[in-house]
Amino acid sequence: AALTSAEQLRAYLIAETRAGRMQLKPAEIARRIQAILAAREMHANIADFRAGGADVVYEAVDVTDETAMSRLISGLYERYGRIDGVVHGAGIIEDKLLADKTSESWSRVVDTKILGLWLLQKHLRPESLKFLSVFSSVAGRYGNSGQSDYATANELMNRICCQLADRWGGKVNVSALCWGPWGATRFGAGMVTEETEAKFSSRGVRLVTAATGRRLFREALTRADFRPVELVCGAGPWERVEAERGLIHYAEERPLGEVLGPLIGAAEVTATPKGERELRFRIDRNHLFLDQHRIDDVMILPAAAALELIAEAARSQWPGWQVIEVRDLRLIKGVELGSDLDGLAHELIVRINPPPYGSSEGFEVTANLQSGGERPRNHYRATVRLEQQLATATEPVPLPRLDRKLSVAKAYDEWLFHGPCFQVITQIEGLSSQGAVAQLRSSRPAEWMRTVAPGHGHWTFDPALLDAAAQMALLWARGERDESCLPIRFGRVARHREQLPERLQMVFETLPGGDTNMVRANVSFVDSAGQVVLQVEELECIGSAALNRLGGTARAEVRKTA
Repeated sequence: AALTSAEQLRAYLIAETRAGRMQLKPAEIARRIQAILAAREMHANIADFRAGGADVVYEAVDVTDETAMSRLISGLYERYGRIDGVVHGAGIIEDKLLADKTSESWSRVVDTKILGLWLLQKHLRPESLKFLSVFSSVAGRYGNSGQSDYATANELMNRICCQLADRWGGKVNVSALCWGPWGATRFGAGMVTEETEAKFSSRGVRLVTAATGRRLFREALTRADFRPVELVCGAGPWERVEAERGLIHYAEERPLGEVLGPLIGAAEVTATPKGERELRFRIDRNHLFLDQHRIDDVMILPAAAALELIAEAARSQWPGWQVIEVRDLRLIKGVELGSDLDGLAHELIVRINPPPYGSSEGFEVTANLQSGGERPRNHYRATVRLEQQLATATEPVPLPRLDRKLSVAKAYDEWLFHGPCFQVITQIEGLSSQGAVAQLRSSRPAEWMRTVAPGHGHWTFDPALLDAAAQMALLWARGERDESCLPIRFGRVARHREQLPERLQMVFETLPGGDTNMVRANVSFVDSAGQVVLQVEELECIGSAALNRLGGTARAEVRKTA
C-alpha cells in the first residue's frame, strides 16, 4: 500500500520475482501493476462518491455472462422497484495490427462491449428507464491504427443504440458517447502515455479533461431532444474528416472557448498530468495586422506579437498576478502564414510549464509557442515572470549622441516594410553610431484586430512598441551598414505600468559585441515625466544586405485604406 507509483510497484515485483517469492514474467508484471492501480482508482472513486453523499454498491459481474447479468438486474428491480439510468462502460483493449490478432483476443474485445450491451437491453425495462448511455469511442466512427477489434465493437454499439432509440419510441434518452482519449482525472492518470498523447496531438486530437468530460456527459443526459443518438465527445478534426468523406459540409470551426486576451482571443485550455498548461487558439482573418507584416508577400507573425501571445497566455492562467517581464524570447522558426488573410485558419499552441515552486513574492514559468495540426513545430520559447505588482524603474536613461537625421516618411516609404498599424514612430530625432531617439505613439488592440472582445481593450505588452524597437534596429543598420535586420531575440522585456501613455519617447542604445551582422541594443520607452514605463534589454537582430529588398514593400492598397 505504501508503493504509490507504477515505478515503485515495478521495482517491488521484480525484487520479489528475483527472490523467488513470486513467479512473474515481464508481461505479467505489467498486468499486475495495471490491475493494482486500476483497483486503487476504483476504490478512490467509490470513496469520493460516498463522501459526496451517494450510496454505492459495487458488484463484480462478467457482462458477457447472461445468468450473472440477469441475476444482477432482476435483483436491482426487486430491491429498488425501478432502474432510472444505465451507463455501459465495460470494455477491454488489446491493441494489435489485424494481421497479428488471434480470434480469442478479437472476441474478448468485441464481446465485452457488444454482448454486455445486448444483455442489458434484453433485461432492462424501458417503461421505467430514463436513460441508457454507452461509452463508445471515436475509434468506432473514424477508425484507429491497431484497433480494428475495438473500432468494430464501438461502431456496433453505436448502431445498436440507434436501433434501441427507435425500438423504444424515443421515450428513453439513448446515447452513444464517442469519446476521444481521456486525460488525467482526480484519481487516475488517464488513458494514454506521453508518447501516445503526442501522436494524438500531431493529428489535432486533444485529450478530454475531467471538467470537459463531466460537462459533455451532463449535457448528453439532460438534453430535451434525445437526438442524435451518436455524439462525438472531445476536441479533434472531426468535422474536417467527415467533410473529406462527403458526410457533411464543413465551413468554419466553432469558437474554442473563453477569450483570454485581445491577441490570443478564444482558446481551449487543458492541463497535463504533470501540470503543464496547453492553450490552443487560432490565428485567422480577425488578426488584421498580419496583412501588414509581410516578407516577400508572405504573412509572418512578428516576434513582438509572439511575445504578447505568450504573455497573455501566462496572465490568463494565474489571475491576480502581474506579468512583469518576459525573458530570453528566442526565435526558433518563424511562423509563416501564407498570403491569403481571408482564408487564414492557423492553429497555434502555447505550452506553459508549471512553476517549480510556490512563492508569495513571485514565480517564473517557461513557455513555448508552437503550431498545431498534423505537423507541430516550435516557433518561440521564453521565460515569464509573474509577481503581485509591477516594479517602478528608477534609473534615468541617458540619451545617445545624435549626428544625423532621418525622416519618418523615408523610413516607412523606403526602408521599412511595415503597414500602418505598425507605423507608431511619429518622429525620429536623430541617429548615430551610439543609437537613436524617436517619438512614438502607443497602440490599442482595436487597431490590430477586426473585432476585440469586451474587456480586452488593452495589451499586456504593446506589440506595436516592441516592434518599433526592432524597426529602429533595422533603420540603424540600414544607415550604419547599408543592410536591414530582423529580430531573433528579446533578452528581457519589462513593464512598469499597467496602461501606457499615448505618447512616448524611445531611446535606442546600441551595445558592443556579437557577430558583425548582429545588431544588439537596449531600448527604453519613457513618458513625458522621464519615467521608464517599458524597456527592452539585449534586443538582438540579424542583418543582411539581401534584406534591403523588403524596404517600401508595405502593400499600397493597405496603406491607402489605413
